[in-house]
Amino acid sequence: VLQCEHIRAVEAAEEIFAVPGIDAIFVGPNDLAASMRPAPGQPPDPERSRDVHRRILEVCRQCGVPAGIHCMNADEAQARADEGWQFIAIASELRMMLEGAATALRPFRTAPETETARY
Repeated sequence: VLQCEHIRAVEAAEEIFAVPGIDAIFVGPNDLAASMRPAPGQPPDPERSRDVHRRILEVCRQCGVPAGIHCMNADEAQARADEGWQFIAIASELRMMLEGAATALRPFRTAPETETARY
């Protein structure tokens, strides 16, 4: 599985994605976007990002290579699946642990004041 995380990889996608033995292409959208910044600190144009993602999907299809992408949440993952992405990573281990901990602690945050310690 190759990671596609730089705009130069997208520009050479036909050559890279067609290498024999590649099982899939996986996109890290944040790193890819960072390589597309017009100036330091500025995010790339959203339309350009969509076009680049479409290009990756197109070349993956042409080469017969499954396309994967990282998503921040389930809604984004569903949208990517609807676009044709074939394998999707959702969130990260850290984010899932933090969200799970927040969910587990939620009842304690809304409980009436008690003698429990709060940090």
